[in-house]
Amino acid sequence: MNRHMWEEKASEMLRVIQLNTLEDRSVHDKHQWDGAIRFLEESLQDKINKNEANLREVVGPGWYEKWTSWKSATPEQKNRNATKSELDRMLAAENDHGPHLTYEEITTVRRNLATQGVEVDNETIRETWYPIYRR
Repeated sequence: MNRHMWEEKASEMLRVIQLNTLEDRSVHDKHQWDGAIRFLEESLQDKINKNEANLREVVGPGWYEKWTSWKSATPEQKNRNATKSELDRMLAAENDHGPHLTYEEITTVRRNLATQGVEVDNETIRETWYPIYRR
């Protein structure tokens, strides 16, 4: 959550939506506003939890879970975990990265993984990218 940066267009659109909402005459009292805020918070938290669960499923069990639950990662999960690590490094180097990977970035990630002995295709990198970027 600390790495998230709003795009300029998105923050402007959000500001306009907020201003229109604040001027909305259909919400009459504080109780309705509190309910709307609670609904929005719950919806966002639900999306975050689903994204984290999806990411955990894709990359497999973590170190702690491997030892305490005697679980192991499948070969596909190991490849995705290596891909996740490489994409995390790329995101750490560029704080204001956009929501999509360029072809050059995909090629760079694929070549870096190949030097580590991990063979992945472009689609695997893209599929791993989206949950990581959404975090």
